[in-house]
Amino acid sequence: MARLLLTFAASLLVSAAVGAKYIAKQDITCERISGTKFEFKGKNTWGALDVKVEDKHLFQGFRAEGTNGDKKVEVDIKSAGLAAGWKLEGKIGDMKVEGTAKSDGPFSKSWTVKAKVGDRMVEAKVDDEWDIDPAVQALFVLFDCCDPEEKPSGG
Repeated sequence: MARLLLTFAASLLVSAAVGAKYIAKQDITCERISGTKFEFKGKNTWGALDVKVEDKHLFQGFRAEGTNGDKKVEVDIKSAGLAAGWKLEGKIGDMKVEGTAKSDGPFSKSWTVKAKVGDRMVEAKVDDEWDIDPAVQALFVLFDCCDPEEKPSGG
C-alpha cells in the first residue's frame, strides 16, 4: 500500500512539473543548437519564424536576429540590473518591442514576462527548469503573443 501511495505521489509531482512549463499556442519551437545558441522555428500569426538567438558573453545578454514572415527581427535581451531580471528591447518589423522577464522571488522557479509588442501587451509565466534560459523563453513568449486567427495591429 505504501508503495502504491509513493507511486501516486511521484506521478502527481511529475504532472505538476510538466504542467508548469510554458506551452506555445502557435506552431513554434525553440531549441538549443549549441551551448549558448538557440533557434526559433515554425509559423505564427506573422508567418514563418526563423530566428537565431546567441549569447553575447561576458554578461552582455543575448541578441536575436532573423525573420518572422516578412518582418526583420532584431531584439536585444540585456540584464535589467542586479536581481531585476532581463530587459527585452528591439523590433519585430516596424513593431517596437519593450519588456521584462523577472523572477517571481529569490527562491522561485518561475518568471513573469511582461512586454509590449507594437500596441499589444503580453504577459506570461515561464519556469527556469526548461532547457532554455528564462531570458530566451521571454523572447519565445513574444513570438507566441497573438492568436493564430487574430491579425495583430502595428505591423
